Amino acid sequence: TARSDSAADADGSDAGAGVASPSLPCDAPDGHVAHTKVKYAQSAAAPSAFFDYMQDGAKIRFQTTLAAAGSAEACQVIARACYMKFEEGLTKDQVLVFRAECYAQAKRGPAASMRPQKRKREEPEALDVSTQQVDDSDEDHAPLAA
Repeated sequence: TARSDSAADADGSDAGAGVASPSLPCDAPDGHVAHTKVKYAQSAAAPSAFFDYMQDGAKIRFQTTLAAAGSAEACQVIARACYMKFEEGLTKDQVLVFRAECYAQAKRGPAASMRPQKRKREEPEALDVSTQQVDDSDEDHAPLAA
């Protein structure tokens, strides 16, 4: 793909650019400037993807973190999606809201709503013998001998 080495996934996986994972926003298409502007810093303390964006003459520093995104791939895809949101004209506050939604979806994972819910195991009902009537008559209905 047209992604730069600095934007390549730290774990070596290479998801198709422009293709959205069910739990991630749509990635920037191949050749998009976001693939060169977004850098990935694999630091021991806090791996993150970051970029600077010029908006109304001011430089905006923006980042996504591996800890919040859940994986290096998600971190980078979310950062590139945020870059494209700035290009659409969103403010930093609006992009921060978008990023939070992306983090939440990435943490839920693919098709979270499709996963079967764990059912609580139902315990069998206890037999309450105190309310049951007991038929203590013999089959021949003869009186009991005393």
